[in-house]
Amino acid sequence: MGLWADAKNIRDKDPAARNVAEVIILYPGFHVLVTAGVTGKTGIEMEALTGASAACLTIYDMCKAVQKDILISDIHLLEKTGGVHGDYSYSGK
Repeated sequence: MGLWADAKNIRDKDPAARNVAEVIILYPGFHVLVTAGVTGKTGIEMEALTGASAACLTIYDMCKAVQKDILISDIHLLEKTGGVHGDYSYSGK
């Protein structure tokens, strides 16, 4: 089961940024994958990480009435192309 959501108010923080979060429900948990793009010069990985964090916190907010011991973990950059520091791909732990 998948759910698409605009990552919470990212355009308010950076009008040039656009990111979309894909939330995949996997019982007993979920994965969030954020795809981010930008037209200007910026650290786009920060936009993606902010979007992922906001999506996780939004899910926590919706679920906290039922379960308060929700763990948010392993938020990290998977891949980035271009930019001053070049390409990056997550190689695992």
